Amino acid sequence: MSKRIGLLTGGGDAPGQNVCLKAVAYHALDRDYDVIGIRKSWEGLLKYDPDNPATHGEQVVFLNKVMLRDIDRMPGSFLHSSRLDPRVIRADAIPAFLKSSAAKEDPVDLTDHIERVIAKLQLDALIVLGDRAALDYAARLDQENIPVIGIPKPVHNDVNGSDYSLGFSTALGRGVHFVQEIRAMAGSREEIAVIEILGRTSGLTTLLIGLLAGADRTVIPEVPFDPEK
Repeated sequence: MSKRIGLLTGGGDAPGQNVCLKAVAYHALDRDYDVIGIRKSWEGLLKYDPDNPATHGEQVVFLNKVMLRDIDRMPGSFLHSSRLDPRVIRADAIPAFLKSSAAKEDPVDLTDHIERVIAKLQLDALIVLGDRAALDYAARLDQENIPVIGIPKPVHNDVNGSDYSLGFSTALGRGVHFVQEIRAMAGSREEIAVIEILGRTSGLTTLLIGLLAGADRTVIPEVPFDPEK
């Protein structure tokens, strides 16, 4: 029996994730592995009922090269994504087939079901292309002895223990271009422009964009700032 791997993408969008999906799947298929794409991140595994084949086609798909040939030209994620965390499922979000067996507390940790589905799919490994939250849950599965490979993809490049994430260079390039456009507009009006860069708790993206674009001042959360000064 050939080896079988699962692929999923979790969290927000990041440039390059379809390129990564295609590359991983092609390399696996060249080695005669079965490659299963899991739709909508952990949600696909949550809604997969091992005892009801009618739910299978909606949540997982066997990938092949014809199917993946042009996905590297598309934005977003070919497999779709979500921010669902199986450890904290609200009672009203539990699939109907799990409600009778779910615990009474709210939220509910449905990791046992996720592990059962992975076993049902006979996955030798699960590859998670995700942000911090998605990879944090992948680490939880690793603790349960499920072979997991994590690929960081947040544009903020803020996954602990990793050097570089997909989408980061694109975020820098687009950020610099945006600052240059706004600077030209502000300069023609003799105005000052204040530009906010999304970065959650990390100022790395903002710092590098400010440096590369030659911003007059750059403010990041790691360094205290007094607006009065």
